[in-house]
Order: sequence, then structure tokens, then C-alpha cells
Amino acid sequence: MTRAKASVRLLVLLMYWPPVLDASSAGAYFYPEDAVVDPRQIMRALRVASLGRAIELREGVPVMGMRPMTRAVEVLTKDGIFVTGSAVLAAGAWSSLVGIMGYCVPRAFPVRGHLMGFHLDAGSLGPILRREHTYILQRSGGFTIAGTSSERCGFDRALSPAVLCDIRARTSNLLPLLVGHEPCESWLGFRPAIESEGPAVEAVRGSPLWLAYGHYRNGILLAPATAGRVAGSITAN
Repeated sequence: MTRAKASVRLLVLLMYWPPVLDASSAGAYFYPEDAVVDPRQIMRALRVASLGRAIELREGVPVMGMRPMTRAVEVLTKDGIFVTGSAVLAAGAWSSLVGIMGYCVPRAFPVRGHLMGFHLDAGSLGPILRREHTYILQRSGGFTIAGTSSERCGFDRALSPAVLCDIRARTSNLLPLLVGHEPCESWLGFRPAIESEGPAVEAVRGSPLWLAYGHYRNGILLAPATAGRVAGSITAN
């Protein structure tokens, strides 16, 4: 095994000593370059960076539709129609609520996922733990996130006690350390999925309108690559 490999197959997981990990965890893949980021902090940083570049932000302005043309895009909003040289539709699971006039584009839909958070000692969990659809990760301050679920139920924002109970059981089995801790927070989000294999990162044919949605579970992970591709193509034309 070499350090250059992205993952290392471990016959015995020696990074933790039972009962920190479930005793049945006899083997694992270790990703030495795996990292944790906070999506909320990323959005705050993006806002600060945008304002620092004198970018105008218009929040709370619904976009009803877009009309792609050869060299421009009309954006229909509650505040009127804006004409721009290029545009990007990146509304996540809500992208299909914005009509693209004259074109058929991949349909986006939400896949709901529940999460819960625990206050643990900072450094009590190292790498991200994953087993099938269960994962546990810890931020630098000790806030530990456990999840998740996958539910196709539209944009229903009601937390499901049954789903949260299932997540609690699965994550406690994986990390027995959680058994003695009550979650301090529970919430849900909507992953942006599309019918075909995603994501949809492409220009609408014959126009300067770009699609950037359908990343499903990997929105934050693929955000830099998506932004680089879209921005690079727009500025190159």
C-alpha cells in the first residue's frame, strides 16, 4: 500500500478501540484526504465574497421563468423582466419550478433526508464513518451530525419521528458512543435529483443559459468543479 492511493483497505479497523466503534466493524476503507465542510458557513462565505466583488444580490425575488435566446436570456421575476447576456439555473431541487420557455430540460425533484446533531467533545470522532446509508461526521467544535434517510415525498417539511428513531438506532449501532447522548437538533433537507444520472451541468442548446442542478448527495462536493466549468465556459465566450 502506498500513500498515493486514494483509499487503503484495512483488514482490521485499528483507528478506534471498542466500544467506541461497533465491534462488528471488522474492516473498512480509509480515505486519508476525506474532509468535512459546513454548508452554512460556505453560504455565508459566498455571500461575503460576492458583496466584496460588488455583486448585486436580490433575495426573496421569485423567478417564474426564463426565455433563452441566441445571445441573451430573459429572466421573468416578480420584479419584472431582466435581460442578461448569460444566466445559470442552479435552484437545486426547485429548479423545475422555473419554466424554461421553448425547451425541454431535465426535471428536478426533491429527495428528502433527515439529520440529527449531537454535542460531543471536540476530537472524539476522527474520520467520517459510513455504513451503507448511515454516516456520522464531526465538525471541529465537536458538533456531530448523524444521518440519514432517503424519501420521495415532495417538499414535505414535517419531521418524521419514525425516521428519526430509525436514524438514531442505526447510528448508535455504528457508534455506541452516541447511546448516552440525546440529539440537540433534528432537521431535514431536500437533495436535488433528476430522472437521469446527474448532475445536469450543461448549456441549453443554442443559448447562453446554463443548467447546474441534479447533484443529489454531492452538491457541496461538486460545487467548485461545477462553478469552474460553468464560469469558465461563460467567460470564454
